[in-house]
Amino acid sequence: MKCLIVKPNFAQWIVQGVKRREFRKQYTYNRGRIGIMEPGGWHSPGGMMRRIIGDVDLYDCVLCRDGREAGLYAWLLCNPRMYKDPVFVPIQHGPQVWINAEYDIPAEFATIKLTGEERMCAELDCIKEEFRFFAKWKESK
Repeated sequence: MKCLIVKPNFAQWIVQGVKRREFRKQYTYNRGRIGIMEPGGWHSPGGMMRRIIGDVDLYDCVLCRDGREAGLYAWLLCNPRMYKDPVFVPIQHGPQVWINAEYDIPAEFATIKLTGEERMCAELDCIKEEFRFFAKWKESK
């Protein structure tokens, strides 16, 4: 399965269903079920590993034409599932956005029950982090 590397906070929000768009500089032709992988590594007897915390459907990719996202692509996501236990896969070295990881999708998924207040706080945190990202991105242009 193709896995997308996403910053830890954003990855958690994606698999919880709070974040339904991932903004990237490039268009993607990938569609369908993708794994959500956090960056970084964990030591194991088999070497350094990355963890996949869930999966989601990537159903479209659109160019943002106005607002703070102008010039970026919004990768549209739906049907998130958080794995009850993360899946660990070996790290592939080099710069990457996508990882081709071979793993068995877990049979059990975490039950996510966010109250209205928890969901609102998570959405506000997500918006705040996206604003920081867009500010850095505009400075780098």
